[in-house]
Amino acid sequence: MPFALLAFALLLFLFSTRQIKLHWRGLIWLGGAVALGVAAWLAFGVGHTGLFAVLGDFFAHIGNPGDSVLAQSLGGNWASVGPAIGPMFDAFLILAVCVALVALVAFTPGEGVERAERPINIALIGAIAGGLIALMITSVGFGGVAKRKVYLNTVTAEDVIDGDTIRMGDISLRLWGIDAPERDQLCRSATGEPFECGGIAGAHLAELVAGKLVWCGPPVDPEGRRLPPAQLPVPEETYGRPIVMCRLGTDKAEVDIAQAMARDGYAHLYEDAFGVKSIYKPDVDTALRARAGLHAGEFLPPWLWRNDPAARCGFLDFIGFDKLTDRTRRSCLGFDTPANDNTASDDTATPQAAPEQ
Repeated sequence: MPFALLAFALLLFLFSTRQIKLHWRGLIWLGGAVALGVAAWLAFGVGHTGLFAVLGDFFAHIGNPGDSVLAQSLGGNWASVGPAIGPMFDAFLILAVCVALVALVAFTPGEGVERAERPINIALIGAIAGGLIALMITSVGFGGVAKRKVYLNTVTAEDVIDGDTIRMGDISLRLWGIDAPERDQLCRSATGEPFECGGIAGAHLAELVAGKLVWCGPPVDPEGRRLPPAQLPVPEETYGRPIVMCRLGTDKAEVDIAQAMARDGYAHLYEDAFGVKSIYKPDVDTALRARAGLHAGEFLPPWLWRNDPAARCGFLDFIGFDKLTDRTRRSCLGFDTPANDNTASDDTATPQAAPEQ
């Protein structure tokens, strides 16, 4: 619908240039302006892709444009879009030579050739500008390039899948370095009551990113250094989801989203059977000491909840099976669990993460 209204507005503007009575021309132009305004309103009301936000961020970094999300995205995706520049330039060069020859012929007496040449010249300039804009849109990731290094979009609350996963278009992106509670995971409140904490972690992530322009790319190297855009590797994947580090800009500073989730107490370090894979241990430790977020009570590291039934059932025993549903209790039948002595062991309540690799 927005595109149909946009085309209709352009047709009305074109028709308003006809030599008819002035008041009719004004009414036609006004109709085009209304159609254009409605088209813009509809487009911005359905999760606009944020090109204006990209340009706004670029001008905000005008003193150091290399730090803008536009420059970062152009550099990171250059390998996939750069080869298109050569053929595009060749096509425009051929057309420009034709325009130059026509302009030379226009030196002859009369204005017939000039009248034919001017629209062609204007159209070519518009085509070059449109081609460059299309290249920029593709480069920053709005064009759906496969195996991208960098992802960029304005994220809504509906794009948050859970506490460590967001969606950009049809791609789900997994935040590197943190592990947020699963959707069905139970945590223990400060008063000892069980509650489903996965949705709470997801809601906190949504609060951080909703309506913001978010840039996602490969994680930093093992030493924690941010690589230049041209040196960014293609992100690794888990279950088809690229593993990325996501950042957003605020009025004060740039925010590492995963670090904010860890610091606010809504995520543990990412850990598997081979150990911790994260640089956010200081942030998790800070949240633990401050009893921030979900650490106001206790919650099992999500990788244990997913993969270690004995640890999961031990934690549920610590909460108290009498407080749980029959279905949850039955899920622990057959697993040996620590005796419920109303104290949390290090590997069931708020276990400290293993040393970083």
